[in-house]
Amino acid sequence: MSTIVSDCDTKHFITYEVKTKKHLQKLNGKYYKEHEDDIDFKMLKSKDDTHLIGKKILVRSAVTCALGDCVCPKCVGYTAITNFDIADKPKLSA
Repeated sequence: MSTIVSDCDTKHFITYEVKTKKHLQKLNGKYYKEHEDDIDFKMLKSKDDTHLIGKKILVRSAVTCALGDCVCPKCVGYTAITNFDIADKPKLSA
């Protein structure tokens, strides 16, 4: 995960149709938009965002991050905050 770039400004998102509360919970902490023309992304909070069940949303994803060899924290979602110290540690050689 990049410690230099916090937001890659990707224009590519993954469309999810949120079918159940369990599905919504799996997306918890991801950044999403309800509509393509929405300016800002919101962080999905499954307890508060139950209105999204039955809707299609656009979600930021590590798969579509525009950084190439690295992933920005915004595409990772809230777990980036939890795991940010991992990005600071040097890679160990085998």
